[in-house]
Amino acid sequence: MRIPKLAGRPMIGILIFLFILVTFGPPSQGAELKGPVKLTFASMPLGSSWYVYAATLAQMLKKSLPENSQIDVLPQSGGIGNPLLVGQGKADAGFANLVTAKWASEGLYMYQGKQVKNIRALAGGLNYVFAVVILKEDFIKKTGLDTI
Repeated sequence: MRIPKLAGRPMIGILIFLFILVTFGPPSQGAELKGPVKLTFASMPLGSSWYVYAATLAQMLKKSLPENSQIDVLPQSGGIGNPLLVGQGKADAGFANLVTAKWASEGLYMYQGKQVKNIRALAGGLNYVFAVVILKEDFIKKTGLDTI
């Protein structure tokens, strides 16, 4: 499956636009932020790709916000916990896997019948997962395999 690209980069631009649109309302409202805002973004533990995405997104968004605005990136939870954090109001937005977000909204499986209300999906297809396999010369000689 090919991931759509925006200006040569994964669809992070679309996510940023949608996050701003949902957080601050559509441009037709004409509402202007009068003072600093504080946003919280749920990601995953430090060093994870989701944490890096969220921290980068926070830096990019902060340039568009009023002076002294703050965006906190929570280095916890992940695909299962982030819908809970958003639903409970402990985070304004967060990354989640499609299936676990759906389970959360329906109260299925690990959510044990407790539906997480007031969560919405903004964008998908932001992860492009791939693997790199490197074979040692000894392995190639031993098995005859030079590709996987």
